[in-house]
Amino acid sequence: MLKHYPMVHSPTDVVRDVIIDSSFNSNKLKKYTTIISTHGKKGKISNDFRKQLVSKEIKETSSIIKRLLLEITTAPTTTAPPLNMKVAFAAALSKTIDSLGSHQAVEYDEVITNEGNAYDARHGHFTAPLKGIYLLSAIIRVRDGKFAALELVKNGQRIDAMVADSRPDAHYSSQSRTFPYVLEQGDMVWLRSYSGHIGHELEGNASSLSNCFADVLLFPM
Repeated sequence: MLKHYPMVHSPTDVVRDVIIDSSFNSNKLKKYTTIISTHGKKGKISNDFRKQLVSKEIKETSSIIKRLLLEITTAPTTTAPPLNMKVAFAAALSKTIDSLGSHQAVEYDEVITNEGNAYDARHGHFTAPLKGIYLLSAIIRVRDGKFAALELVKNGQRIDAMVADSRPDAHYSSQSRTFPYVLEQGDMVWLRSYSGHIGHELEGNASSLSNCFADVLLFPM
């Protein structure tokens, strides 16, 4: 609610007070502004001239009110990620997981690179900071006589699956995936053990990328 009161003190007094009482009906926005402007010296002036002066001040105060409303009612804007943002990460498993549970997320803790800080090593999750085409990559490897099955998921939904089985031939077995994929801003991608497959071992080695997860932004959309 806005009020303005232009006043002329007396016919022989050209001193005028312009008072803007700005009260805003909001819990967050409460502002009281008083503007007092003084013009001229004492002297006799005509009623027409006085009216012109008052009319001019009313226009000026209206302009001030509009500026105040524009500044206060303008909603804050959120800053979008820059389109030239660089995003790339690669992480490996540094310690062997002796017994995988069903749908257990693999926490690749040996971070080689994390440009853009989009990978969370504490949970093994990569979160897309902006929409774009990403190059997803993963490698799974097991020692001789071992078996493991992992699935690559986005927001909990399977994208692809990988299996490494060295039981028949008694030697190391591995499998990898690398492909471009569209991710929306905020999409989360990670690797987890395949549903129903429990108790399997996944080898970890800090000096090797035998079990790793990587992603890089090719270009934004």
